[in-house]
Parts: sequence; C-alpha cells; structure tokens
Amino acid sequence: MVTVIIIDDEIELINGIAEYLKLFNIDVVGTGHNGIEAVCLYEMYRPDYVLIDLNMPNYDGFYGISKIKEMDKNAKIIIMTGFMDKIKNEKLASELTVLEKPFRLNELKKIMCP
Repeated sequence: MVTVIIIDDEIELINGIAEYLKLFNIDVVGTGHNGIEAVCLYEMYRPDYVLIDLNMPNYDGFYGISKIKEMDKNAKIIIMTGFMDKIKNEKLASELTVLEKPFRLNELKKIMCP
C-alpha cells in the first residue's frame, strides 16, 4: 500500500485530500501543519510520498523539505502551492513535483498511482 503524509495549514484541504486518496487505497499515515511537523512525521513513518505546502506559519515548507532531504535524499516530495512565483527561480521547482493550487485531485492520483 502507498503511504503519504500531508502537510498544510488548511485543515479542510488536508481532510479533502485524505478522503480522496483513501478511494485509491493510499494510506494517509499522518498530517501536520508546519515544516517541523513534516520532519517529525517523515522520520516517524518514512512514507512513500510527502505532500507539502510551502507557505505556512512558523516553519514553512521550505524548511520541512530541506530537513527531509537531509534525512533521505530520495524522498518523494510533492509541493502544493498557490505561490508559483515564489518557487520559479528556486532549485526546488526543477527537482520536485509541483502542483499549483487549486489543482484537480486526479492530478495527484496520476502522480501517486501511475
């Protein structure tokens, strides 16, 4: 079974994505709301995918991504963001999968269930 953690400060978005992924037997093993929680959840569960927002209060997605990549350079990270301009010049945009909010859930399914 495919596993994922979802990190976003929008609880409704997390819940909607989690419900959708369950339809395809993707197990949401943890959810968090900032970069520190992303790192803790990744370390605890080592999921197949990390689904993470960039713009969050306190420790943002950039923090979470960098720390997760330090732990596991092969971690599969999918960025969800409404701030594409913020990452266009970032190295992250070329190295990771990026979904611009709002995105269709079937786009996520195509990535996680090829």
